[in-house]
Amino acid sequence: LSVLALVLIPLALLTATWALAPDIARLTIGPVPLPWLVLGIGVYPLLVLAGWRYVRQAERNEAEFERIVTRQ
Repeated sequence: LSVLALVLIPLALLTATWALAPDIARLTIGPVPLPWLVLGIGVYPLLVLAGWRYVRQAERNEAEFERIVTRQ
């Protein structure tokens, strides 16, 4: 759930920002609209961070499970 929140909260905030401030959504950098740049380039670091966190949590769970199993 924490990984899901790590991805959904920023994306929801972006959507809310563009909906509540349409002037920001109309900005362009060169010929490309700002929302396209943010979604096309800015989301990938967020997804990499979410994947890294997920793997870290999975490894922590696996280590904890191994500790419990070998203790018996």
